[in-house]
Amino acid sequence: EKDPFAVLKSQADNLFQINDIQGALQKYKDILEIDRTKANIFMNIAICSKKLQDWEEVLTNSDMAISLDDTYIKSYKLRGEAKIETAKAMDGQEALDKMKDGLKDITKAKALCKGQKKESFEDEITHSLLVAKKIIYYKEKEFQNTMRIDLNEYLQEPIDKYSENQKESEELKKELNEFLTAIEPEEKKVPEFLTCPLTTEIINKPILLSSGNTYEKRSIEKYFAENGYKD
Repeated sequence: EKDPFAVLKSQADNLFQINDIQGALQKYKDILEIDRTKANIFMNIAICSKKLQDWEEVLTNSDMAISLDDTYIKSYKLRGEAKIETAKAMDGQEALDKMKDGLKDITKAKALCKGQKKESFEDEITHSLLVAKKIIYYKEKEFQNTMRIDLNEYLQEPIDKYSENQKESEELKKELNEFLTAIEPEEKKVPEFLTCPLTTEIINKPILLSSGNTYEKRSIEKYFAENGYKD
């Protein structure tokens, strides 16, 4: 008699190979009713869930995989990505904290990669780190702008309330705006790791070459088309 675990695993893998992600996902979940001790099954559910953009499921299942095997490189990478993606819908410091926690997971995945000498994963993880840092960079800018706007709005009412007349109110509001402009942090220079060396513009679709340099996909493809391949 065939092992039901092996039968379901084979069916799930085959469905995944033909890109029937929903079918594969269900089969992997069916396996959990037989055995919940295999980290790779939770990991496969997380991978399917990522393809379906169900980041809460990615987070839950990559976390389960880590609880069963705390050296599982891909689990840390996926959990980090899921924390960042689920934090996008959140606001303020809570969102930033969750994103930075996700960045720690991806950084740990890279450290484990080097420790286990699995260089084949390094490019993929480096790409994931770059994407994570870019998202956090923009979230920080958004948070700073929101804080400034909120403070300005919060102070409008007391200015109106305690001013003796409209002229005084307008003068105080003008001084407030000047003060907020004065304390606004200088525009942060975009970190080099976020910009394409060919164009100096922010990278949207990063591609990592064997030289270790990262470029904007469209820019490097255009460069190769015009100049031939040079790494």
